[in-house]
Amino acid sequence: MLLLSSCSNSPRQQGIEEISARYSVPEEKRLIVYTSHKEEVYLPIIREFEDRTGIWVELHAGGTAEMISQVKEASENGACDIMFGGGIESYEAQKDLFMPYETGDKSILDENYLDADNYWTPFTELPIVFVYNKKLVSYSEVPRFYEQLEGKVLGSSGDIIPQVSDGKFLVGITLEETAKKAIDQGYDITMIYPEDGTSAVPDGCAVVRNAPHSYNAGKFIDFVVSHDTQQFACDNFYRRSVRTDLNKSTDSGLKQISFDIRKSAQEEMEVFSLWNAMTGQEGE
Repeated sequence: MLLLSSCSNSPRQQGIEEISARYSVPEEKRLIVYTSHKEEVYLPIIREFEDRTGIWVELHAGGTAEMISQVKEASENGACDIMFGGGIESYEAQKDLFMPYETGDKSILDENYLDADNYWTPFTELPIVFVYNKKLVSYSEVPRFYEQLEGKVLGSSGDIIPQVSDGKFLVGITLEETAKKAIDQGYDITMIYPEDGTSAVPDGCAVVRNAPHSYNAGKFIDFVVSHDTQQFACDNFYRRSVRTDLNKSTDSGLKQISFDIRKSAQEEMEVFSLWNAMTGQEGE
């Protein structure tokens, strides 16, 4: 089966339609996925799903905010089946975009990150960690994050690892998977967990309202939380599984704090506005 990545109204979108017609893919073997995951994450998952099910995936990729916006429009036209990626608090905040689906593996998933109404399903747990430059700071001198912030906020999360590794900043905050990957790639950083606890809010997956291929959408959700896919994510993406029957990381320094997903979703815009005001990023 063939996988194509596209954005709406692009030449690639025309290519999707042409190839779909060429291979005469029937509607019952199609699935339209919007994802905010990086290609290194979504590509092997989509390919394996296609191979195992014979379902052909039309893929739209971009940032979370961009994809949520596109999903809104696509949903109104019945042109999207799945949103894959982005924190579950974003799904909670946009719950009217989705329709309930209960995966058969729900009883095996971490109950701390389940939606009682089944509007979204968690994919992997993503703890927040601190990173510091191991050449400039010894473990005994590791600073606390708030003392180093001093109003300095980088324009992109992708800048954190290289800026700390290069010594431009002593400490940064990022995802555990990002830090572990960077350490394995040879960056001059060390990872630590906040002493007073950290969150491990998962990214999610959901069936979009008015999905034209809702049956296949359910199959996709079942696939991403299946034992094989979750094990693959742990082994290859430096991520933590949401399944309770897979071995959890034994990092002794990780202490999870309680995170109210619904409250976070309700206060999302207020918090963003406050953050932008405090960091001088209004309008960005």
